[in-house]
Amino acid sequence: MPAVEYRDVAFSYRPRRPFIAGLCATVEAGAVTSIVGPNGCGKSTLVKLASGLLRPASGSVAVKGRDVGA
Repeated sequence: MPAVEYRDVAFSYRPRRPFIAGLCATVEAGAVTSIVGPNGCGKSTLVKLASGLLRPASGSVAVKGRDVGA
């Protein structure tokens, strides 16, 4: 079971201005994983989606098999 799974996630901070679209990614349990990129590319947004602080406009985010948006 993956530790974190993003399934077809879309997210936007502003209406009609997509920030993330169609994201599918899996982080395996026990894996050493890095999220790297320049300022403003969405690193913190991915963590906030996984923690439930933000909710995707569509798609789902699961942590240890449990949907964080439910």
